[in-house]
Amino acid sequence: MTAAPPSRQASVTAMRSLGGVALRLARQWWPHLVALAAACGIVAATIAGALGVGDSLTRGLRRLALARLGGIEAAVLSDGKELHVQLDPQRLSAPVALEHPEAAYELPFKDAKARLIDAFEREYWQRALDRHQWNVSAAARSSGLHRKSLEYLIKKLDLVRPA
Repeated sequence: MTAAPPSRQASVTAMRSLGGVALRLARQWWPHLVALAAACGIVAATIAGALGVGDSLTRGLRRLALARLGGIEAAVLSDGKELHVQLDPQRLSAPVALEHPEAAYELPFKDAKARLIDAFEREYWQRALDRHQWNVSAAARSSGLHRKSLEYLIKKLDLVRPA
């Protein structure tokens, strides 16, 4: 035999009991629910604060770089198809070492970015060292870096003192 469908009265009772169970659970677990809500609020505030600090840090680093470098000497521009490097001829004594920048679109983003940053680091430290006749302490001091850190970068970037 098949069971008869539940009557309307039986479904209302089931709904009431389900609501009763939910209320009973909420009453019993309310301290935990409040703690969970507070933790979610703290996490949301922390993430929002970290994003704000990140933006602030980026702006500060940009300001510091412009103050130390004295302005923008090169710009990487894109028209959506090709990558162009425009150099300011009045400010540059030597071109920035970026071979075939349009080929950067053929690489994954991380690799292209790493190449551009590597070229910038090489050029920056080469110029800083040349400006101070390869006096590592003076170049580090003027750039706001510890001497040992600059010595590490010279090895890492394989910079060579001109003869």
